[in-house]
Amino acid sequence: MAVDLYDDNRWVYFLSPRDFLDERMAFTALNYDILSLGMNLSPGIENIMKYYINVECVPKLFLNYTKQIKGQQDDICSPDNPYRSLVPEPIVPKEPGIEYYSFLDSLGFGSPDFLYASIAFREDHSPIHTFMKSVLDIKEFGLKPISDTTPEEWMEHARESLGRVIRFKDNAFLDLLLATAYVRQICDSIQALTSEQKEDIKGFYSNRNPDVADMILEYNDNLSEWAQSDNAIQKYEIVDVDSVRAEDLERYIMSRHKGRKVVVDFWNTWCGSCLNSHKIIRKHKKRLSEQGYDFVYIADNSNAAQWEDMVKYIGGEHYLINGKSLKGIWDIYGYPTLFIYDENGNRIVSGNANVYRVLGINKE
Repeated sequence: MAVDLYDDNRWVYFLSPRDFLDERMAFTALNYDILSLGMNLSPGIENIMKYYINVECVPKLFLNYTKQIKGQQDDICSPDNPYRSLVPEPIVPKEPGIEYYSFLDSLGFGSPDFLYASIAFREDHSPIHTFMKSVLDIKEFGLKPISDTTPEEWMEHARESLGRVIRFKDNAFLDLLLATAYVRQICDSIQALTSEQKEDIKGFYSNRNPDVADMILEYNDNLSEWAQSDNAIQKYEIVDVDSVRAEDLERYIMSRHKGRKVVVDFWNTWCGSCLNSHKIIRKHKKRLSEQGYDFVYIADNSNAAQWEDMVKYIGGEHYLINGKSLKGIWDIYGYPTLFIYDENGNRIVSGNANVYRVLGINKE
């Protein structure tokens, strides 16, 4: 049963949103067939398996049309592609319209049965939270952060918006969607619930599902611990330097941090050692920030879509400079490569071991 449910690298560059959706539906159906091949499953278990695949697949396979096109564009339109002359001008992908999302109804998300499937196979991982967050991010639905909105008002808007494409049989989907909106405030924005929100949550779920209220409040109680976890979105900024010449890049970056010391981290999305370095340094960022340090991350050979997804969990200031030559400016021989600059923009420390030592970080 070694089937890749997350195979989002198939060739889709020339597909319209409608064709893209048809291809994804066909691929999901193929997963059903392969996973059940030679297995004598009862109708109930087979149904649960289908919902499980749906919950796992939707965020990766169905909700990334624009990112898929842009990501593959990097490869197709690269000057290094020997077939570049055969490819038409770069495609400007169109965001799918509201009708595109009718697949959510086709895949059965109007039924409460999908909730059982989301936890049926792996006790240590329920994909339902990732799935619900991806639904919150669909622009066509226009779902706002929960903020000071009452649960009743937010739910009414969500039901009206999603009801255009999903025929709900009960409140299970929307109840969890609302809970995810609260959890997103807590875990992604690192913002504790107000006393009014706590009372709203208790009152709203009291006659629906008190366990959901308890889950939200538990996240809130563990906020300080969550803020230090690898899954929490950090404060970050993406800086566009397409118009900045490579020879001016170092000066440009330092001009943004006058009076602050700067740690510059060269990394790429495919570099496991880089990600491990990020985790190590992350534990010390609060202390180092108070000591006057800013953090700058530069990727020079990464898939743009994947990079954009990853930087929010790293924090700091981010640059993607695919195609810019750094020779003679920064000579990078491996990843990660770290430097420290002083308050006047002068490079004062080179070499990863030296940087760790100056920062007071024991890598082990």
